[in-house]
Amino acid sequence: MTRVTLAEFKTATRDRSARRAPPIGRTAPIVTPMPTAQAAIRRYHQQGAALATVILNQTFDRSAYWGPSGRKAAASWANSIRDSFDAYVELASADMRAAVMTPMKRDVAIGHHALGVAPDVVLLDLGGYVARLVLWDKPLTTQDEAELLAAPIVCALDDELGEGRTIGVEVWHLRSREQFYVPAPDALARMDEVSAVLNAYIG
Repeated sequence: MTRVTLAEFKTATRDRSARRAPPIGRTAPIVTPMPTAQAAIRRYHQQGAALATVILNQTFDRSAYWGPSGRKAAASWANSIRDSFDAYVELASADMRAAVMTPMKRDVAIGHHALGVAPDVVLLDLGGYVARLVLWDKPLTTQDEAELLAAPIVCALDDELGEGRTIGVEVWHLRSREQFYVPAPDALARMDEVSAVLNAYIG
């Protein structure tokens, strides 16, 4: 069984050319600011925007890689994350739903593959749980891609929280500030296509 990370699945879903190329990250890990970005979102929901922003900025500023002493391209990437996190705070500020404090991480078996699933946040909604997946990159996304990305998340949360208790997934593209909502049944209806994406990507 081949394990596929969520980052790889995002790439395969949103960039069809990647499905015909060797999987990213298989030869050498790629250094990204994503762990810092994702930690900022968790901290926002746990401790508020002010502290999350301060720690995000301090982490980048003090880093030999992402900070002023690092490469210009790395600093530019870090600055894009700062801007995108500001967008996240702006979009999320009117949402009064509480977040589940325990991070949700689970491998979902899909055919011969295991897909690592980790939504950025899970919210307590009146009708059940709503997961949120955040996209930080430049390429725009679509409702179709959002449904594919949401499918394994619903499967993972059904296993973790109980079948039928997750009512949907929000997919937020921060650079464009576009927000997509995928009801759980619509997401689950795309699982065969998710399997096809993984088969094409892994080969």
